[in-house]
Amino acid sequence: MKHRYSFLFLPFQLILDLILLNLSFWIAYLIKFGFASEFNTSYQWFLLVCNLIWLGLVVIVKPYNYSRIKFHVFNILYQYLSLSGLFAACMAFAWIILRDLNLSR
Repeated sequence: MKHRYSFLFLPFQLILDLILLNLSFWIAYLIKFGFASEFNTSYQWFLLVCNLIWLGLVVIVKPYNYSRIKFHVFNILYQYLSLSGLFAACMAFAWIILRDLNLSR
């Protein structure tokens, strides 16, 4: 049975994931380079690649589709952990490909 606002869960989760991804990237950049440095163009391209990879993985894996039959905390945790591992592998591959951008580890 669909609830009145259930169609808002997918966009809300996707937007929240992208906000958290960009926020964590920005915090890591500030920790590495400090507040005085300006955001490098290479890192802007890498952040765009991060967002596009995450959107691609969300379209392929569909982590936001919850079945009532399989709705269990451990299934959801396993799905998100596997998605995070897949994202980390894709980002490592993208970092190798984009090595000429002179990015820090």
